[in-house]
Amino acid sequence: MSGFTPLIAQKSNNNEEFLPVEQELAGLATVILQGDPLPVKIAANRQFTSLLIETLKQPASYDYSWDSLKTISVLRPADNSFRLFTWHIVDESAGGQYHYYFGLVQRRYTDADGAEQFAVIPLLEMSQVPQGVENMLLESNNWFGAQYYLGKYDRVIPAYHIRYHDRPRSSQEKPKTVDNTFYLLMGWNGNDETSNFKVLDVISFDPENPTRVLFGADVFYFDVVPKSRAIFRYSDNAPFTMNMAYVKYGAGKKLMVVYDHLANPNKLIGQNEMRDSWDMGPDGSYDALVFEHKRKKMHSKNMGNVNARDTKGYFDWHRNVALAESYNERMNQKRIEERRYESLKAQFGEAEARRAAHGMARAERNSDRTLQKKLAAQREEEARRLKAAGIDTHKKKN
Repeated sequence: MSGFTPLIAQKSNNNEEFLPVEQELAGLATVILQGDPLPVKIAANRQFTSLLIETLKQPASYDYSWDSLKTISVLRPADNSFRLFTWHIVDESAGGQYHYYFGLVQRRYTDADGAEQFAVIPLLEMSQVPQGVENMLLESNNWFGAQYYLGKYDRVIPAYHIRYHDRPRSSQEKPKTVDNTFYLLMGWNGNDETSNFKVLDVISFDPENPTRVLFGADVFYFDVVPKSRAIFRYSDNAPFTMNMAYVKYGAGKKLMVVYDHLANPNKLIGQNEMRDSWDMGPDGSYDALVFEHKRKKMHSKNMGNVNARDTKGYFDWHRNVALAESYNERMNQKRIEERRYESLKAQFGEAEARRAAHGMARAERNSDRTLQKKLAAQREEEARRLKAAGIDTHKKKN
């Protein structure tokens, strides 16, 4: 995007002008995901990308929702400072299964003269994932491709203001203080026919160049040395979840990034031994990363002579966490109700939509209670029959 000239905003409330474009994009998106053979997908993707970029350059498009693009991830943060579009192509032409990722950032910002500007920045996937990518700071032209998704309880991309010391990337560099707003991203990468990736990353913008997109930050602590992002490789034959959930934390609970703990069932894995991805899968326990506002004590050997008092905000690893199940269920029901409300609001208005969403939630809770009572009665009836046959299921075992 070195030659991009930002557009001055000319706001418009007439978003109906984008309906024909959305319909055309939706048709192309279907071909991108389901078309055959591969050249057909590639041609549709070129057309889709070109049309979407030209449309997103129009400031009035910034508030358009693009709801019909079901296979395209369209996310934004609470401050509405940017939007992130990601999607992928599946390639099965060579006998295996490979995925290629594409993305766009639509950015709104204020320039030095106080004028509102817009930019569209393409994301270019790196051709090959290099060793040590978890410790690299990446940009829009060497992006770790992924299709991003929102956490279970998130309606927008979470944002964190973090101040930390960037470790030297070479012998000529010195640690420097980074003070910026970072937005947390969770993404999926299909990799190949045997393994997948889940990635936890952060996106930010260069304060001196608002069209420069940055990925990664030294804020993920699994030990004393921070990582710029966390990448989890797992078998295509095993499910792996990474999401937001409430975890028991001290005397209360706290919202964290929770994910399955990966284990290899067939081998004892040494610390430095490469794990085979084909049988890497969850072992039934959960790990988590929790954002801590407090200062992090730096490791002087790896970070150089830095002042820990200037560092604030990081993600800390917790092993084998316990989920707050009942609270998570209540929050999930609330999230479902809010989504129903949003879908009904345009049709019925705010008051009617809220009442309808509450009513549907009550009906579901009543149905669930009725089912639980029915199941309990069936269990008691079965226990009575067993007891009549001389088997007491309620008897305590010695």
